[in-house]
Amino acid sequence: MQSGDSTQDATNGNLLGTFMQVIRFDMASDFIDGKVVISDVGGTLSSAWPYVYATQDFLATISDGSYYNSTTSVWDAASFIIGFDISGDTTAAPKPFCFAEVSGSTSFGQYSFDLFDGHLRVLTSEYFWSETTSNTTSIISVLKVPPPMSDAGTEMLLTGEISLELTNDSVVGARFMEDWAFVETGVGPSHVYDLSNPSAPRDVGGLDSSSGSYYFDPINIDGVPHLLGLGMVYNETTWVSSLKITLFDVSDHTKLQVKATYVDQGAYSNSG
Repeated sequence: MQSGDSTQDATNGNLLGTFMQVIRFDMASDFIDGKVVISDVGGTLSSAWPYVYATQDFLATISDGSYYNSTTSVWDAASFIIGFDISGDTTAAPKPFCFAEVSGSTSFGQYSFDLFDGHLRVLTSEYFWSETTSNTTSIISVLKVPPPMSDAGTEMLLTGEISLELTNDSVVGARFMEDWAFVETGVGPSHVYDLSNPSAPRDVGGLDSSSGSYYFDPINIDGVPHLLGLGMVYNETTWVSSLKITLFDVSDHTKLQVKATYVDQGAYSNSG
């Protein structure tokens, strides 16, 4: 969008306005970067938005959709994002001021999003199935969030992105922690991404195999950063499910260590 383009400004303003309907879905608040957690948000959000991510000053609504790819003549999955300024009067409705579109669908819940150092990081996936194989491409998109004083309809520009291609596997869980991200696959290796340079995210390693975790909670033990993973494992013969808890030492992001595991046979959890 060019500055001063009144036609485009009006179009974006109308686009933002169409999303304002009464409903609120899942909310995730940012505990990692030290911001105060907000317990409620005033205003109205569209019934099209399945996820809401919020810090003290910024709120984003994210919705799955699709767009027509004229090159391939197919509809490609996309995620549509609107950013709101909630830094002012807490009794006022959130003010939309920016938007973005990224490839893939947001299928990992509210922990697929994170705001850090002025950038919104979004984890999405694209899926392909055939009679013989299934492929998943998971994508971390890094978006630059404009200042809240920006005009409504300002685009969040794509600063950088990185993709992970998986065959007969998919991502089951993820967690952003400041300038890095931990991505867990279903049966294959886990991956750690260095996001300290927003324009050049890097895959820096991880674990050789999946821990089976679907949800991750950052904790400190004697001053050492850890991740507590919660998930499910299955007996391949009987398909009986068991609850699995995994404790990761993440003091060195490039060399994650599994410090302890606990399996409760027959137990179940849908945390994630």
